[in-house]
Amino acid sequence: MILILGSVYDDVLYFDTQLKKRREETFKDHFKIIFGELYGQNVVLAYNIFTNYMSSVVTTYLISKYDVIAVINVGSVRCLDDFKEGDIVYSETLFLGDADVSVFEKVKKGQVPTYPQIFSGNSYFNNLINVYSSKFIISNVKKGNYISLNREIVSIDQLNQIKNENVILGVSKDFIFDSTFGGVALSSATFDVPFVCLKVVISKIKDKVTTLERIRCIKEYANVGKIISAIILEIGRKDTLTVDTLN
Repeated sequence: MILILGSVYDDVLYFDTQLKKRREETFKDHFKIIFGELYGQNVVLAYNIFTNYMSSVVTTYLISKYDVIAVINVGSVRCLDDFKEGDIVYSETLFLGDADVSVFEKVKKGQVPTYPQIFSGNSYFNNLINVYSSKFIISNVKKGNYISLNREIVSIDQLNQIKNENVILGVSKDFIFDSTFGGVALSSATFDVPFVCLKVVISKIKDKVTTLERIRCIKEYANVGKIISAIILEIGRKDTLTVDTLN
């Protein structure tokens, strides 16, 4: 089973419209979960998820209960000046912006004990993202460094705790900020399940997102859907697909 996780229903709408044998479920009276079949693969869609705490709980629950072989995080993100609105950014690396237990443990800022400081999006999926974005002539697909926190970043001042001049957690460019991918990565890494993030830049860091920016972002979800659907088809072609194949 492949888990596709978003924050709101719009994030997973493209996939929901393609599902066969569709059924719904609610977890803990809040999290919306949709099961179905997409291009011969069992798929589960999850949404109503807005923080790393929530994404970690839902990802852990679904991996534990079902045979999840891959986790894909979709939705919208904000950025600094390295990207523009409407860019589709996949996860080259991920840093946990909330974590800092360096005072008590021999770890770096942004690192959880027993886990690495830097998580990497699955290289197999990242390669397929590049292949299919080129095949579909989607020119706005780029790689980025995800900084994931449990709050939405709406001002530069919120980054002061993890920022040193132009360096954030040791990274100097290609920043993307979200609030769910960190939990997805932690849970997936715990269970050795390959994961990747592919999200659309909705705006630069600021207080409010305009209606036009929101519409532009949602339009790009179709391209995200095309790429991920192609990846699911590719997985289906591999009769002997295993976690080792994806890692």
